[in-house]
Amino acid sequence: MYSWSGMKKINLEAAKEYYKTENGPIVFLLYDDGTEAEATSIAGILYHGEHGGEFGIEKKKSRIELIFNDCLFNDGWAEAYKVTLTMYDAPEATQIREQLQEIANGFWEEQECSEDGIRKILREYQKSLDFEYEIQSIPTVCFGDQKFTD
Repeated sequence: MYSWSGMKKINLEAAKEYYKTENGPIVFLLYDDGTEAEATSIAGILYHGEHGGEFGIEKKKSRIELIFNDCLFNDGWAEAYKVTLTMYDAPEATQIREQLQEIANGFWEEQECSEDGIRKILREYQKSLDFEYEIQSIPTVCFGDQKFTD
């Protein structure tokens, strides 16, 4: 059975219509072994459908950017990280932030900050949602009630 989360399954009629649409989405023939092939003709679509085949079009991929700050220690310093999540069928950004904060709160006692702590939070979140991520450190300037030096 075909099960890639980035593919939206469609019926035979939709496959024919999408195929005929100029600049429409690419129609894929889906196979039970988890593979797919791009449809190249209406005849191929009909043949695939007559033999019980499934069809699909690729879902829209979303990119969500978030800023993470690691823990504030006694020196009042926190390093910032830009985290980019890439996923299909993305929930609202607010919902993602709330869920990530809930996971982060669960790890609070471990005091594992920085990029390693962020990776741990994201891996935990991947148990409930399929996505890829990229973490980038953001150079920052610290200001506050005490001096900071490298």
